[in-house]
Amino acid sequence: MDCFHTTSNSSGTSTPPFFSTKLKNEALNEKEMAADTMPSPMNQLSRQERELVMFEIHGVNQVTTGSMEFQQEKLRSLSTELSLIVRGKSAFTMAQSQNLQYTINPDFRLLFLRSTDWNVTESAQLMLQFFRAKLELFGPGFLTSRITFNDLSTQVQKSVRLGFIQVLPFRDTAGRAIVVFFPSLLENSGTSTEDMVRAAWYTIMSASADIETNMNGLVVIHYLAKLDWSQLDRIGIWQIAKFQQCLPFKFRAAHICDANTDGGSFYHAIFIKTLDAISRVRLLHHSGSNLEVVYKLQTFGIQARILPLDKHGMPTKETHQKWLGRQQRLETEERNIHRVLIPTNKDVLKGRGRGVQNHVGNLRFRHMVAERQNEYDANDMFGAKGIVANKVMAEIESEGGRFLKDDGISWVRLDDTDAREKISMTFRSQRKDSNASR
Repeated sequence: MDCFHTTSNSSGTSTPPFFSTKLKNEALNEKEMAADTMPSPMNQLSRQERELVMFEIHGVNQVTTGSMEFQQEKLRSLSTELSLIVRGKSAFTMAQSQNLQYTINPDFRLLFLRSTDWNVTESAQLMLQFFRAKLELFGPGFLTSRITFNDLSTQVQKSVRLGFIQVLPFRDTAGRAIVVFFPSLLENSGTSTEDMVRAAWYTIMSASADIETNMNGLVVIHYLAKLDWSQLDRIGIWQIAKFQQCLPFKFRAAHICDANTDGGSFYHAIFIKTLDAISRVRLLHHSGSNLEVVYKLQTFGIQARILPLDKHGMPTKETHQKWLGRQQRLETEERNIHRVLIPTNKDVLKGRGRGVQNHVGNLRFRHMVAERQNEYDANDMFGAKGIVANKVMAEIESEGGRFLKDDGISWVRLDDTDAREKISMTFRSQRKDSNASR
């Protein structure tokens, strides 16, 4: 089914209203952008605001999850706030008339509350923007339903497969999900501005099913490697920057990585023009060689090994194709299994490969095992080693970690028996490695 909503403009052509702006008449050329002297965003913030934003950028801020009572109070306040708003809620009202339960679902509304750090007024406005953008991008038929890959038009599906926007399989060291945008993959692809934004919407909203991502927020990387600026869809980049402000996610930081190109400042300026003062501070610009840019990202807790780049610093699609295949299977499955889309840094993963072995949770887990290795080896009585394994499992779980395995669609939780076997195998493996090194 085509996910496409259009209206006729003055020229008689069919254009989605979301794109019917004065954008094409605005200054989107290098000279005028470069000449734009915008005051430093830091100067517009109080000292407390500056510190808070810098903590968020580096992932050292404390995310408020809220007790059940706290969440219920915020949900009641949000309902009141929405009822008091008079203007700009036609799309929201349409959604309510179509499917009231969808619009008042607590889990759905919590997406908006968490993404604004529990600011009720901002959450209400974000909900209205969300429904307006969704209506104009996809039409009334999809206003109160989750958009799946099969709902997208053939052209939008093609845009998604390009991999110009990718959700990475692992988080940064602060536990935030990472989205990478590769504008170079759009060159000569024939992708329209509209299809680009719809593909980006689908990809980012697909992460909304993951509660950890909604709570901790997103980090966005714009990787500009060997980009032909003459082929860049500047209108599309502008619209990508604008539409992000309609989604129920907290964008904790955005990194524009200008690797071996000379247009990063212009690209940076496009985004700056769409953001408020606090959001501008979260927008960071890194330039240099591919290696230098990757090193800079590592100082913000983004490990080089999880970036979908080849040895020349060019984008790869293998990780994205795997993610998309999983996502399609997930969308057709009956939702009776608790799935984890992106593991947290407290989770312990069962599996092979460097990605699993170097996962932060696995590194912490092996350290815990090493600390109890002597205790485990010294207990030869029946069941004694199992008691030590149980201690490790209890310690992991007390910190919010889980033992997970990959079932081909996503990560699912191991039962206690399999988790204990994973722990025991790690004890035996590390003892073997220790003996071999002597």
